[in-house]
Amino acid sequence: MSLFNNTENKRRVIDVHCHILPGIDDGSDSWETSMEMMRIAWADGITDMIATPHFKAGRHNASPSRVKELAGELQKRVNNEGMDIKIYTGNEIMYFSEAADMLDAGDILTLCDSDYVLVEFLPGDNFMHISSGLDGLRYMGFEPILAHVERYECMLRDIKNVQELARKGINMQVNASSLTGALGAKVKKAVIKMLDEGYIDFIGTDAHDTGRRSPQMSKCIKVLSRRYENGDVDDLVCSNALDIIEDYQ
Repeated sequence: MSLFNNTENKRRVIDVHCHILPGIDDGSDSWETSMEMMRIAWADGITDMIATPHFKAGRHNASPSRVKELAGELQKRVNNEGMDIKIYTGNEIMYFSEAADMLDAGDILTLCDSDYVLVEFLPGDNFMHISSGLDGLRYMGFEPILAHVERYECMLRDIKNVQELARKGINMQVNASSLTGALGAKVKKAVIKMLDEGYIDFIGTDAHDTGRRSPQMSKCIKVLSRRYENGDVDDLVCSNALDIIEDYQ
């Protein structure tokens, strides 16, 4: 599989985390917003996007079939505008104890129907809760990706917690905007430390809208390219994600 878009011979950039489907979570609120988000992503150089609407216990969550229906319709609209972006499906799961059983039953989407699952926790959750939750998903045969690791207070307080997750083989994702300073200098410094130590596997936009939380990766890639080798940058924005979407190539 190539790291480059075959039609334009440019680097593939895979966004593993975005809320771009209309009307099913706190992301895009309409088809107009979704399409404008796609135009922003296309202009910014993103070539592949995994739509990851929130799934939260006790909430009115879109069914897997509805998520795939919306993604299919969005793909048609994107194709009609001539944007060469591939759209895939998944969920961002707010961790709860029954999540693994619902994943097994097909009531929650894994990323691209793979074994990978995008999982988030509350910012103030303690490390033991986060670690044991991720371990439980792995025990059930899933490959959890901890969403926006830089948002959790226990990770910012002590990078040894991030190190411990990495030691156990837990995949971790940071938001592109965090590396460019959107959450402040303290968070940016922490993210750079995590990247320097090799703890981070994926970069995602966590896009929700066309403004402050729009789907853009290019500024982040420029920051990465000034600090790391090309191969390391490609791992973060493309190669590692190819393991998730490979069945769709």
